Amino acid sequence: MKLRITLLAILFVALPCPAALRIAAYNIANGEIRTGLDTVLQAMCNENVDGIQRPLDVIVMEEQDSVESTTEQVRQILNRLNPSCDYRRSTINGSGSGGTMGAVYNYNTVRMLDQYLVPRDNNVDRHVIRYKFQPVGYSGDDAVFYIYTMHLKASSGGDNESRRYEAIKLVRQDADSLGDASIIYAGDFNIYDTDEPAFVELLSSGNGQAFDPVGLESSGWSGRYYKRWHTQAPSSRSIDGMISGGMDDRFDFQFITEELNDEEGFAMITDSYRGFGNNGTHDYDDSINTGSGAAPNVLYALMTASDHIPVVAEYQMPAVMDVSVLSQLPDSKVVCPGYNFSFRVSNTAADSLDDELDYTIKTNLESNNTGEDPGNWSYTDIGQPPVDGSVNLADSPSSVSIVASGKISGSSDNFTYVYRELADDGELALRLSQLQSDSPAAEAGLMIRETLEDNSKFAWLYQSRDFGLKWRTRQVTGDSAVLDGNIAEIVIPVWLKISRSGNFITGSYSSDGVNWNDWKIAEIAMNQSVYVGMAVGEYTENPSYGLTASAVFDQGSSVIAGVESSYTVNAQEFLVHSLSLNSDTAGEKTLQLTIQSDSQGVQNGSFNFSMNYRYAAINDFDGDNDLDIDDINLLIDAIGTAASKYDLDNSGMVDTADLELLVETHMGCKMGDINFDGAVNMEDLMIYIQNYMQNSTGWQSAEFNNDFIVNLYDLSYIANNWGM
Repeated sequence: MKLRITLLAILFVALPCPAALRIAAYNIANGEIRTGLDTVLQAMCNENVDGIQRPLDVIVMEEQDSVESTTEQVRQILNRLNPSCDYRRSTINGSGSGGTMGAVYNYNTVRMLDQYLVPRDNNVDRHVIRYKFQPVGYSGDDAVFYIYTMHLKASSGGDNESRRYEAIKLVRQDADSLGDASIIYAGDFNIYDTDEPAFVELLSSGNGQAFDPVGLESSGWSGRYYKRWHTQAPSSRSIDGMISGGMDDRFDFQFITEELNDEEGFAMITDSYRGFGNNGTHDYDDSINTGSGAAPNVLYALMTASDHIPVVAEYQMPAVMDVSVLSQLPDSKVVCPGYNFSFRVSNTAADSLDDELDYTIKTNLESNNTGEDPGNWSYTDIGQPPVDGSVNLADSPSSVSIVASGKISGSSDNFTYVYRELADDGELALRLSQLQSDSPAAEAGLMIRETLEDNSKFAWLYQSRDFGLKWRTRQVTGDSAVLDGNIAEIVIPVWLKISRSGNFITGSYSSDGVNWNDWKIAEIAMNQSVYVGMAVGEYTENPSYGLTASAVFDQGSSVIAGVESSYTVNAQEFLVHSLSLNSDTAGEKTLQLTIQSDSQGVQNGSFNFSMNYRYAAINDFDGDNDLDIDDINLLIDAIGTAASKYDLDNSGMVDTADLELLVETHMGCKMGDINFDGAVNMEDLMIYIQNYMQNSTGWQSAEFNNDFIVNLYDLSYIANNWGM
């Protein structure tokens, strides 16, 4: 066959992405590594906050003697406490009173892209350092973030306030030049209240405008009412020469820009900001161990390690789009009506608290949706259910909604059935996405049924609202239906599939519509033509209650050709999409699929797919979704009959003209190309010669007209198309 297939599936995830990052700022007083620091660092790494428990990803510190001494010691401590991590440190020192700043980061989860001393003038006596980070697994700017680490001039008084203000002016000038960047302003600010010029400047408008994550911009934080946010003097008495007096000042902060304050992309997770060990239960203006914000030994360690407590927060990762193509073209690469091209879009951000993925899907296919459901669904009430059923097919085939009552058991049934005819073997796979009812015994699933009578044979794979997945059959007309199996742990949503091959009916289930578990097989002799579809009931011993069940079946999500559609999927979740490849004409086609998302953290969150195929405007005859030699031979066997299934030109008789339509128009081959190598040549002639004047049947023997002998009539097809 002269058919080509090109598959281009680019998955833009080169490295595993970390879960939400844990970032801390800590003034380690006077650059000394004191007793208790190990305990504090370990407790910060072990803390569980709203389900997030992870070692520190970044810690920035003030009052470091130098990065080669104090910061290096902290790096070594963290590596010892967390052997699975690879902690590294910054390499530049700032100058000025109060020591330098330093940063330690887990190289397994974040990379330091840059470190920069913000220029200072004579009005500023301490450097501010800007660090640039990017989480591992991300390559776009959306996941890049900056941390300005600072230790501003201490103490109250006009001159000290002025020096803090001058430093913040330089910080804002530098930050504004970065544009709409994700910025954390962290460290020991020594700001007393919201009316200080430094605070006002930091929160003034502009690209680098800061926001207080706990919303105290207007009220301030002085006094016992705000003791939860205080960070200085965890001990009421002086230890090792450090500041004492008890917890009554909020000098340590993590301020953030709007980019980190909108819960989109890389952003601070709401309510994760905290002074470590401070839950507001301690006595105001007293030691932190009068409260219960951490274990007693940790609270005591906070008192001995420093005269500040760390400020910690969690930051969600941007969404990461991963697209998997689920469909495989038939071996012949010929697609018949109703073929569904399926693919899965996943948000592989590592933590369920990470950002949701917003994306759009576009295809190059022109919509041939006439408003008629290509599933050709019909529906009826089987028997006499207590409440008449109702069905909404408006959104089909992407969604079918059914409200029904009744039961499917005993020797006769009464329920609502949405169905279509199944002329021979085949299958139906759909997702049961919703099942709601006041009754725990509400039931919905897929059924193959011999007739529409209430006592018909059937096989039914279904989900109960509260009792899991079940399999029920009636193998003899009028007999009592039998329940055969129950998997209680299966819950909705669940993919269901029911298939028929001869007298054997198989029930399968899946969590994703891709990986199937074949669960039950029943041997039930039925008519050649049966019914397959969705069955919904609400089993109750007392039908006068009038209870109903509401069920929704779908294909995960359907894409309408030629229309741009938008979708959202949460972190660690996915949607399966299907696109029906239909056309009014047979011939060579190309599917082009484009997905664009807000996942700018990885290769701009784009996905492009191209697939060449041939469309046949007929169904394949044997139902295997592969228009191939088996279908050709079925038509050849029907030559000379009036079988309408094979009478492609509607002449009233199956003949070689129908065979030519099948082979040349729908399959794109030439009559006489016996080996399907794309040309009628010597190899085909040799096959003909080997079978000449033999009693034989079938295309592979060069017997094309069903007269049971390979003769000159068959040779004419080879001769007429020779070299083509």
